[in-house]
Amino acid sequence: METVKIERTTKETSVYAEISFPGKGDVSVNTTVPFFDHMLTALFFHGGFDAKIKAKGDTEIDDHHLVEDTGIVIGQCLSQLDKQSRPTMRFGSVSVPMDDAAASVLTDFCGRPFLVWNVHFPQIYCGRFEMCLLKEFFSALVSHARINLHINGLYGENSHHLSEAVFKAVGKAVGQSLTKRTDGVTPSSKGMLES
Repeated sequence: METVKIERTTKETSVYAEISFPGKGDVSVNTTVPFFDHMLTALFFHGGFDAKIKAKGDTEIDDHHLVEDTGIVIGQCLSQLDKQSRPTMRFGSVSVPMDDAAASVLTDFCGRPFLVWNVHFPQIYCGRFEMCLLKEFFSALVSHARINLHINGLYGENSHHLSEAVFKAVGKAVGQSLTKRTDGVTPSSKGMLES
């Protein structure tokens, strides 16, 4: 099991993450934003991680800085886990249903950040949480993990169900990507991955 701990403190937020892979699904998340906690718990649990996430920030303004900075720190953790675990499977591909909704996610831990976001939420809020912030979270994560992440919300009538399908699928696809190869071969025709 590989473990990474990263802390980030700014004038707007304070974020601490401790993430291990492979894990047993032992997950504790407290960002002070309950809906966001629920989604992150789903990601790490279904991805097969152990994770402790603690974050606080200027949510009296809105949740943007907190959500984005949490994405930065989780992305940095995933980048370190990838480097410590190599050679890994590199790619992941998962589809997940959640009641009326379904999501499909593709990952490539290639060292090149790129997010494809094809998700349209039918309701713009879940509770008080603004759904457009989820794209900001994944944009920050991708930039700092340096991965390709293609997220497709296939359909759904309920924004909570659709977002939960997305987070579960991301977790499972990332877990596939970070799984160690048993043959010791770097999964690249170049013989190396971008660093």
